[in-house]
Amino acid sequence: MNESPRILETASSINELSRQRAVNPLDPAVARRWCAAALGQGQAQQVPAYAAQLYSQEKDPLRKAEWARLGAMAAFRLLHLEQALAAYTVSTGHLCELAESGRAPAPLPCSDAPNAFASGEAEALLWATGAALARAGFAAFPYSGTLLGLVREGSLLPFDKDIDLAIWSEDFGRCGAWLEQQGWRPLRDLPPYANFRAFLHPQSKLTLDLIGLKRYPHEKTMQGGFELAGYPEQYQSLRTFPLVELVQRATPAGEVWFVKESDPLLTALYGDWRTPNPAWDGMVSCGGLSEPTLLTRCYASDRLLERWFLGRLDRAWAYAHQILLKDPSDFSALRVRQSLGRLLALSNPGALNWPPKLTPGVPR
Repeated sequence: MNESPRILETASSINELSRQRAVNPLDPAVARRWCAAALGQGQAQQVPAYAAQLYSQEKDPLRKAEWARLGAMAAFRLLHLEQALAAYTVSTGHLCELAESGRAPAPLPCSDAPNAFASGEAEALLWATGAALARAGFAAFPYSGTLLGLVREGSLLPFDKDIDLAIWSEDFGRCGAWLEQQGWRPLRDLPPYANFRAFLHPQSKLTLDLIGLKRYPHEKTMQGGFELAGYPEQYQSLRTFPLVELVQRATPAGEVWFVKESDPLLTALYGDWRTPNPAWDGMVSCGGLSEPTLLTRCYASDRLLERWFLGRLDRAWAYAHQILLKDPSDFSALRVRQSLGRLLALSNPGALNWPPKLTPGVPR
């Protein structure tokens, strides 16, 4: 789901950071790491007040934007969505002020670490997991970006972040329990969705997103996205797609379940899925997404800010553009597009295009 790797801090690391925090509670470096660790360990309730304290003492707009975003992330985890969106807007406002004065976060260096998706390691894990699930009686099948790569490229997308597997909603709970029994570690940096879970493979450190899909045979549709059971409509982000038929396909690890006809689903997900679009994002660009909800807006705000803090200004601008295509009334995204547009027009005018052009040799 993210541009950057998920937070995988251990309980021992947060204990050590807590000791450092007790010695010097207002040290920004310690506070930043402690907040990130608390979010990764399911302790988000401790973050908002602490982030607000650091925000109030900070003078630099970039650092204030960071603290506001950490507070927003914690409120998001706690499902205080109105509070989260307000804090995301504060963070975005500080970054817009910087852009309007000609400043922006410096781009972070790209990692030189081997990519498991480019090397084939992730694909081998996908087939091994899919075949084991099939033998266990689960019709789990490649979905979303995993399906796109396999169909369009003949392999997983080389710079993907997660393996995506879908399962019918009636089997979602049992399938998640089975993955845990096989050693997959559930990640705790997500709200308690009824149809979405994320798991870490301890040996490879790869992550797997498990998506539950509801079938509606009479309408010939299925529903995915993010569902928070017992919460109002504004706390959901659901998408409707054409119902798919599954068949079994041979792989090096054995038979796996696969979509029989992938074009209708990929078209519903991506539109022109045959043409690579390096800045496309399923949270705001997906064709099956209805009018943005509060949950969608929180996700979109966090992902936009993530790109900006990484120094990927062209991608932040493109993301704001996607938000506005879905919701032209989003004032915050409009300000981002305008302030970043002026900054990029001076420093990198070629970045201002939609859909973005593919640059040979640049990992997307």
